Amino acid sequence: MEPLGLLEFIEGDEQITDVLTAVPTPGHTPGHTSFWVSSASENAVILGDAAHIPIQAHHTDWNPRADVDNETSPVSRREILDRAEKESAVVASGHFPKPGFGRLSRQDGV
Repeated sequence: MEPLGLLEFIEGDEQITDVLTAVPTPGHTPGHTSFWVSSASENAVILGDAAHIPIQAHHTDWNPRADVDNETSPVSRREILDRAEKESAVVASGHFPKPGFGRLSRQDGV
């Protein structure tokens, strides 16, 4: 696909459009990417496989068996979820129970 110009490898945050940015969240798999969406004053993050269950927002070091790199995965998860909380972004995850959308907030500093 790359020789046909249909595939482009990216490194680091990569702005795809004016509202969509690819954010590396390696650990579940090498090259895993989440997507940050910004429009007007609203933000959202599509986690992909960066988190599999809601409790991982609190226990970012809990890894599912499916994670390939158990050292990198919690770091990626913590970074993307900290950013989501800091920027009051809507968090979207197909792995979370329905509806799979919400915002993170700290209670008692945690």
